[in-house]
Amino acid sequence: MTTNTNKNSELLLKSQSDLAQALGTTQVTVSAWETGRSTPRPPMMQKIADYFGVSKDDIFFSAFNYSK
Repeated sequence: MTTNTNKNSELLLKSQSDLAQALGTTQVTVSAWETGRSTPRPPMMQKIADYFGVSKDDIFFSAFNYSK
């Protein structure tokens, strides 16, 4: 699953390390999410959405190929 996390982190000029630290995880984990090697669990999805100030749907909806 690739997400818009990469796009959002670039827009906010945050590195993977900065984002990882803010979320209480590792840079390796953030990289895995951005490249689609893993998927954050729902509680972490909420933390990511809160961090970027957007809804979970804005970040993850398209990653699951759902249509609104």
